[in-house]
Amino acid sequence: MDKPKNQCVVLMADRPAEQIVAIKQKRTLSLAAFCQRIILWRELVKKQKGVSAALYFNDTAEFAAAMLALLQEGRRVFLPSDTLSATCHRLKQEVDFFVGDFPQTCQPLNTLGNLWVNTASEMETSETGSHCSLTLPADAEIVIYTSGSTGQAQAIPKNIMQFVVEVATLEKVFDTCLEQADIIATVSHQHIYGLLFKVFLPLVTGRAFNADIFHFPEEIAAVSASRDVVLVSSPAYLKRFAYGSVWQATQHRIRAVFSSGGLLDYAAVEQVKAWTGNAPVEVYGSSETGGIAWRKRQNGNEEHWRALPGVAWRCSEASGALEVSSPHLRDNNWFSTADRIQMIDEQHFLLLGRLDRIVKIEEKRISLEAIESALKQHHWVTDARVVVVDMEQAGKEKLAAVVVLSHAGRQQLQSTGKLNVNSQLRHWLAKSVEQVALPKIWRYLETLPVNAQGKTTYSTLKTILDTEMSETATLQTATDFPEFAILEQTRSRVLLETLLPPTLLYFQGHFPGQPILPGVVQLDWAIRLAKQYFSIQCDSNIQRLKFQHIITPGMRVRLELVNEAEKSRVAFRYFSETAQHAEGQIVCENISGEDVQSRANRQIQPSDTFNFRHGE
Repeated sequence: MDKPKNQCVVLMADRPAEQIVAIKQKRTLSLAAFCQRIILWRELVKKQKGVSAALYFNDTAEFAAAMLALLQEGRRVFLPSDTLSATCHRLKQEVDFFVGDFPQTCQPLNTLGNLWVNTASEMETSETGSHCSLTLPADAEIVIYTSGSTGQAQAIPKNIMQFVVEVATLEKVFDTCLEQADIIATVSHQHIYGLLFKVFLPLVTGRAFNADIFHFPEEIAAVSASRDVVLVSSPAYLKRFAYGSVWQATQHRIRAVFSSGGLLDYAAVEQVKAWTGNAPVEVYGSSETGGIAWRKRQNGNEEHWRALPGVAWRCSEASGALEVSSPHLRDNNWFSTADRIQMIDEQHFLLLGRLDRIVKIEEKRISLEAIESALKQHHWVTDARVVVVDMEQAGKEKLAAVVVLSHAGRQQLQSTGKLNVNSQLRHWLAKSVEQVALPKIWRYLETLPVNAQGKTTYSTLKTILDTEMSETATLQTATDFPEFAILEQTRSRVLLETLLPPTLLYFQGHFPGQPILPGVVQLDWAIRLAKQYFSIQCDSNIQRLKFQHIITPGMRVRLELVNEAEKSRVAFRYFSETAQHAEGQIVCENISGEDVQSRANRQIQPSDTFNFRHGE
């Protein structure tokens, strides 16, 4: 498909103004209010110089309104997956300005206030019977990024027609599954999967989406108790789901579950079937290609994939790689993927693993997936990733294994130490792989770190392994307070995120072989940040303290702080994509309702000290 010129795409055609576009908690956003928000964003964008903008919002409705405004104003939109300092530094070389929840150092455009404050009154004043439409230039361009699971994230430009065509394909195949249910998601709209299913699909087809990103089963159960929903999720989330009584009253409201971003274990498929009555719909694709194929393992362990309508595919005779030609691509050329396949028939194929995970070590071709598969067959191992690292001092590339141990494996680690476990696993691998393919570096984690798309990225694993590779890392080079990025910020609530570096001071010696973040450090950070963002001028104590799951190096962790001024306390909780780690309440005698924004720039002083005691 050649890049269209001087054409327009009608994204929402002549819809009733009172139609619900988005939902957040108990509030709804009408189409009239949504279009008004787009107009307000356009007025701000018009004042900005430059042709490209980086966009990041945690709230999907605000994200969608700002994105559509930017596209209508002819700006090129870049969608980063996070707002960490390294990401922002890279973006400053690529874009002219920033829009959304970026650090203040980026001078982001974000002055419209809370979208949801006046949504009820806006709905009441919208004219019943009036209609709204939204058009975009057909060559409007969005730059998305690959997940980075096999290397550094790469920028992928796409025009709006690619998204519109793909939505039409999804609607054609999955209309029966989707019905008229609301779209809810555990994945981010900053990545192509969430962008397609949570933003473009509902906008084009007239369904409502929930503006929140859900982290816990209880949140999903609460939403689906009163409205039919379609859950857009990932294998990393679904396989860790808490399947229990929380679903019994709401399972008939969950009309469908979608999974993408990796292969879903069949055990997780069976569990999803148990509480929804239907197997999840698995979608296979990539940032470069868009959707390629799908499957629904309803009646057994059917591993084959069926191509989506309009997607032509073939198997490369030279490499065995899947090659596709699709309207979801920017042109009519064949695109060679990094996935090996086996052809079943003209419509179906099996995935056999990734070609880009074949590496050369000392002139030997080695399959990283084969090593991982062999490791996971050991009863001490529940999950593993193997990556290539550059040993600078030796001038060689070596293999490193990041391993999640089973209960038996953790017991062995505690009783005999890391060197013994390393030796035993290397001996196990030696039965099936060559000597040169045995990992030289080993790291043991509670879980593999995943991002908002449910992917374990190479860059995160590389960060975790840096400590193991460096012989010069000392307490003097370690940090004692990581950088926290702001995801959401209101007068009474702030949501922060940090990637915990292995060089963190508190991981050193706590504990040898399996470092974890001490609970006392988690409390200290919560109090320090509460003092920074809210007006707390008193000594503090802690009540209702719970530590649920340990925090390990390399984890991406979020901290939510809620100023409950009327109760003279600040509630906090640490959580990640995989679990809730800790929660409690900082109780004070003197909390004011001072605006969060006015205190955001307050610097924590070395003299700040905190006294606390364990409560319930």
